[in-house]
Amino acid sequence: MIQICRNDKEKVYEAIRTGKIDVAEMSFPNLIDDIILTMNRRGLTDLLTHALTDKRRDNSHIPFDILLCLAVTAKFKCKTSLTDVPFAVTEAELLAELGWNIWDNERDVNEGLFSESMMRKLLTKYKSEEWVSFYNGYVQKYLIKELDIQPCIHILDCTKVLVNLDNENYENSSVVKIDGKPCADISSVS
Repeated sequence: MIQICRNDKEKVYEAIRTGKIDVAEMSFPNLIDDIILTMNRRGLTDLLTHALTDKRRDNSHIPFDILLCLAVTAKFKCKTSLTDVPFAVTEAELLAELGWNIWDNERDVNEGLFSESMMRKLLTKYKSEEWVSFYNGYVQKYLIKELDIQPCIHILDCTKVLVNLDNENYENSSVVKIDGKPCADISSVS
């Protein structure tokens, strides 16, 4: 399937007929791209930037909302190298909708769009508590509210870790026995 990211199809066809288009790229949509496209259309990718502050001083040539969207896509696609992040989205419709083009006149082509060290430096600017707060803020304040979701998933935690049952996320939780002994929760431990 060939997709051309242009709204006026007649102009595109005319450009092809007159030889003004040099190349057309093949695009193979996949489930992950469809998920990100749906998230973007529902405004959920824009909400990422409300939940996490952009701490970059340098290397800000990629808009933060696009960078976060690319990072989410890379994670979904199991891309483990940080240098894969800018290339996580390859589907033409999603690229067009995000308004992202990998052409960059500001950097030397040999340097790439950004380096792995740049991503590592960005990640280290956030404390672990900020990542937890980002996740909780995005899921609880934005996604659940925006999508009007009532969570009903119950997870059984089988670790031998003391748990604070006073936490609102442990709705109707109880303590189980491990090796025949009841496990105390953290709120009862002095």
